[in-house]
Amino acid sequence: MIIEQAIHDELLATSGVTALVGEKIHYVKAPQDVVPPYIVLTKITSNPTYSHDGAVNLCESVIQISIFATTYNSVKLIAAQVKNVLNAYSGTMGGVSGVIVNSCFHENEIDLYEEGQELYHLAEEYRLWHNE
Repeated sequence: MIIEQAIHDELLATSGVTALVGEKIHYVKAPQDVVPPYIVLTKITSNPTYSHDGAVNLCESVIQISIFATTYNSVKLIAAQVKNVLNAYSGTMGGVSGVIVNSCFHENEIDLYEEGQELYHLAEEYRLWHNE
């Protein structure tokens, strides 16, 4: 399982998140006809770790979690639920066959507004150290 899928599955397994967005968690781009609120996951960076002997099965990734909703309060509420799930996470993410995550920390948050769609957009970044 890849880290993006592990995050996706972990968020879908959390009632606090699904109560607000349902199953509308997408990779990189949401479908054109999706009704807000929804979440989009995008990998920003992925840096494998190496030793003198080669790869050590440890990777540092930064994942952007973009939250879209029709009100500012909604994006903030959804972001709080996502943060409850991911911030300071350590363990197997995404279920039993998921990805072993050594650490996951919330690093950044940017408030945006999508004029053409009239949507509030909150972009958060999480840094994860995980097995590949």
